[in-house]
Amino acid sequence: MVWSIYAFVIFLAVAEFFDKISNVYFASNILLLLSACLYIPITVSIRRFNFLPSSKLNSPERYVLWQLVSIIILKFSYPVIVLTILDVDEEAIILCRSVDGFLIPLTVQISYFGSNRRNMKKLISTFKFWNYCRKKTAVVSMDNSINPSTI
Repeated sequence: MVWSIYAFVIFLAVAEFFDKISNVYFASNILLLLSACLYIPITVSIRRFNFLPSSKLNSPERYVLWQLVSIIILKFSYPVIVLTILDVDEEAIILCRSVDGFLIPLTVQISYFGSNRRNMKKLISTFKFWNYCRKKTAVVSMDNSINPSTI
């Protein structure tokens, strides 16, 4: 599956040379949506092998599901926002392509973190650690009162 993401990036790079209008960008997004829809039968096919010990241990369908969810959320949330705020012109398409270059590796990382239970626990504990630090610094910074000194 990772090779398909790399092929998609190469496709975007090649299409940029030949594209003077936004049709290739929209066509590549439609192609990505269609390929993401193919993850659903892949997940069903993987679940058929749930009886295998390696499948119980690693749960590969979770990786495919997280990749599907991250592609749909990340890839199709920002173009709607950008293209409604800005007009559909070349500058907006270039902005969307630039964000695509950042989001493709992020999609791989999100699906990796979501697929493994140990990684997910580590990620959640990191957020808990930062919330703990934020609460401790907030208590210290809020106590700015001046008290009279006694001798």
